[in-house]
Amino acid sequence: MNRNRVFRTLFSASQAITRQEICQSTGLNLPLVSRIITELLGADLLEEVISSSTLERRGRRCTALQIHAEGAYVISVAITAYSQEILVGNMKGHILYNKTLPGIFALPPQELITFLADSIEDALQATRIPRERVLGGSMALPRQMLLPGSSASSLSFLGSALREKLEQKLSIPLVSIRLAEVLNLAEVTWGASRGYKNVVCVHLTSLVGASLLHAGALLPPPDTIGNISCLPIARAGKSMDLLPRIENMASGMSILQRLGFLSPDSQLSNYSIEDTLNLALVHSRSLTGDSATIAAFSDAGEWMGHALETLYHAYQPEIFILSGSLIENPYYLKALEAAWEGLYPSGTPAALRLGTMSIGSAAILTALEMFTAMPTLDLEPLLGGAA
Repeated sequence: MNRNRVFRTLFSASQAITRQEICQSTGLNLPLVSRIITELLGADLLEEVISSSTLERRGRRCTALQIHAEGAYVISVAITAYSQEILVGNMKGHILYNKTLPGIFALPPQELITFLADSIEDALQATRIPRERVLGGSMALPRQMLLPGSSASSLSFLGSALREKLEQKLSIPLVSIRLAEVLNLAEVTWGASRGYKNVVCVHLTSLVGASLLHAGALLPPPDTIGNISCLPIARAGKSMDLLPRIENMASGMSILQRLGFLSPDSQLSNYSIEDTLNLALVHSRSLTGDSATIAAFSDAGEWMGHALETLYHAYQPEIFILSGSLIENPYYLKALEAAWEGLYPSGTPAALRLGTMSIGSAAILTALEMFTAMPTLDLEPLLGGAA
């Protein structure tokens, strides 16, 4: 436990820090910290640096410590309808290996699990990374995307099945996390919302998802914020019993419904690969000047701008972070911004920021954040020495 606290402190530090600073941060005494540091240095998990900013009182330079980038690694599987990737990253979040996996949705579920496990093993062989040097892996999935040919099974089942396969085959722990949460965790920790204490991150794609940073801590999403598609949109001229839900007015699925790809009575709480491909198609059409698709994206964006007011009154954020494929459509984004700003002619109470993280980078950084923060983090396999 003490070893994990020291390791986590060093991982979280923005620059190299001294043993004394580690003691202050962890509350551990210097002899214990020194013993743990010696152990971690011997395992190649840390490195010592000499910095002119770390001076002792007599003017001598002293050593500081930082995480060794190549001391350990994480693996991520990031699957969306648009891209499917396997990535390997080091302790600094740098991506060392990135392979796309086209055509995986044509595989039956069990073959897909086997293929992903084999692909992870191939990644380790290609990078020559020993298995014992892997802290763990993350699997970023859009949990409400249905598998091809399925009316009920979503990609979320892959997390538990692949975790079992990896633990049996490679002895690598794996965590499964919603794609929206991966992107939002990366944004609030390393991206557009660094430095803010209260943030709502909204992920806008086929569906609408969000996560919440409150008082500087990323909160586990309660039903209302994790499934904000179900929240009502208050808008002038609508009685309270007729308020439409976000999923029915502002999601990508609602755009497809406007354009006749889905029937008026379709349920919009799940989506398929076909739906996402159709959304990409109509996005392209809008960019060619097609008036019907421009109108559909604009209308949905305007409703989302009004939906931000619901979220603001519920959570009082300093800023909103917007990410997802819908933000890449200029008509959706312009209408969203205009609607939000139109609600507050004297100035909006919360600024809008666009997300800065790619899915691959977010997946690797999230894996690092999650595994270094786990109380159950097991550094023992790495303590036999340098790789």
